[in-house]
Amino acid sequence: MALLLVMAASYVMAGNKVKTEQARIDAITLEADAAEAQTAELTSFADFSALRTARISTVTSLATTRFDWAHALGELSRVLPRRVWLTQVSGSLSATGDGGAASGVRASIPGPAITLAGCTTSHPAVATLMSSLRRMDGVTRVSLDSSQKGNGTDSSSSTGDCRGGTDTRTQFTLTIFLEAPVAATPPASSAPAASAGGAPSGDAASTPAAGASQ
Repeated sequence: MALLLVMAASYVMAGNKVKTEQARIDAITLEADAAEAQTAELTSFADFSALRTARISTVTSLATTRFDWAHALGELSRVLPRRVWLTQVSGSLSATGDGGAASGVRASIPGPAITLAGCTTSHPAVATLMSSLRRMDGVTRVSLDSSQKGNGTDSSSSTGDCRGGTDTRTQFTLTIFLEAPVAATPPASSAPAASAGGAPSGDAASTPAAGASQ
């Protein structure tokens, strides 16, 4: 009888212990399920935060690498002297902005620049043009690439020649270097350029303006 009583008591105690442990397991399972549900709810907020950060970074990058070509071309039209005929106006944010290797001073100076090609009446007029261009807002340097005076021979068949016929106008090519955007790092492979209309277009924009003068 004593043995049966001890066995019965042990069975009851073991059963109670099993129930207690099962209750603990059930409680822990409920807590884990609640934690997983809360994590799933918070994941959407984390994803939204990451998306917001990425968009801010993209907008900031675009804002700090864009250049106000419209303002630069407006300044160019403001200071351009009379009796200057432009055949080409091109702009780029870097020395390789046109997709090829630059030469001369342009190859050694980074940052935005406008290249002009055209004609004027004489070499002194080219010097006057360079002096006028230095009055542009944001200009850092004006570099003369070439200046050649016509010899009076027939040049009407020359491609891009703005002298025409036997004119003795002086042909020039020069580069206007401008201040870079604040905190900007111009990309090496894609640089917006400006056309004579003031709108960015591809890597570089060239606007023929033969015969046009200010």
